Amino acid sequence: MRKNVSRIYTGDTQSIGIVSGKKGEGNTTMTICMASYLSGVKRLRTAAVEVGKSTDFERIEEMYFGGKEQTASGKGFNLYDVDYYHVDDITAIGWIYGEGYDCVVVDFGSEYEKYMEELVRCSMKVALGSVNMWRYEPYLKLCKYLEGVTGGDRWFHIIGGDGDDVKKHLKRFTLSGVQRVCIETPYIIGNKQLEFFQKII
Repeated sequence: MRKNVSRIYTGDTQSIGIVSGKKGEGNTTMTICMASYLSGVKRLRTAAVEVGKSTDFERIEEMYFGGKEQTASGKGFNLYDVDYYHVDDITAIGWIYGEGYDCVVVDFGSEYEKYMEELVRCSMKVALGSVNMWRYEPYLKLCKYLEGVTGGDRWFHIIGGDGDDVKKHLKRFTLSGVQRVCIETPYIIGNKQLEFFQKII
């Protein structure tokens, strides 16, 4: 059920695009947690969008509502005062931006080459990765790819792994970013998550 929470739309929708170099890096969790922070802490009217083949949002809707909940627009679903949408076709994202949200957090998954044109349009661009040895190669490939993208130096990196290794990576590529914190429940913003997102947004 949609909650009646008082929010004032500023008339300026901010978009946050999240991408990673490898499937399973945690895009969905980060998208949900970031949207929960913007809605629950910042008190902004927020939407979370999943693009492409992933069906994580469909599974969430089925788990919580049996697939029956809807947003006020009749599309997607509302959970903890965040509107969730899945779009197969990236061109369909335009109508979501026109729905009067303060913030739209978009999970582009790991298909960064396919969606880069839309990603670079986002107000904030986030790259997820890990410096852990067994996960570093796909993230390193993403970092090198972004070096050739206009505005690639203006991305914010959220990186898993040892703190010293994260600092070394950020320094090596001259990147802005932070070490990723553990997120146990993306719908609940604890003290660690609060401090984490205050550094980012």
